[in-house]
Amino acid sequence: MTNSRVESILIQARDLCRRVAPIDLKDVPLYLLPTSRLTAKLGAARGCFGFTTGTLDLLLKDEIGDDWQGRGPCIVINDDLILSKLGDRYLAADFCGIVLHELAHVLLRPELFTEWKDPVPEQLDAKVRQLANHLAIDR
Repeated sequence: MTNSRVESILIQARDLCRRVAPIDLKDVPLYLLPTSRLTAKLGAARGCFGFTTGTLDLLLKDEIGDDWQGRGPCIVINDDLILSKLGDRYLAADFCGIVLHELAHVLLRPELFTEWKDPVPEQLDAKVRQLANHLAIDR
C-alpha cells in the first residue's frame, strides 16, 4: 500500500471522527497512526485491527513527531493486518469503520485522554512494554 493512499484515508477518517463527535473533539488534537509508520517498540499487533489507550498519545509522541499539538486521543490502525485479512477492495471503508470503533472506546472514557503529569522515561518505557506484550497476543 502506498504511503500517500494511507495518508489520504487517514485524513478522511480524521474528518469523519470530527463530524461524528464535533463537540467532544472540538478543542483537542486527534492522532491517527498506521502501524506501518510506527517504530518496532510496540512490536506487532497481530490480533487487532486497531487500538487506543488513554495515554497512547504520550507513548507514541516520537512517532507523532512534528504533528504533535499537545495531549489528545490517539488511535492506531493496523494497516498491515487489514490488508492481509481484508484486502484492499474496501480499504477506506474498512479503515474508517475500525477508526470509528476505536473512537467509540475513546468517547466512552471518563476523559478523552488520561492525565499523566510529568511522566519520566522509565514510566513511559514500562507502559510501552506492557502495551506491546498485550498487543503481541494473537487473538
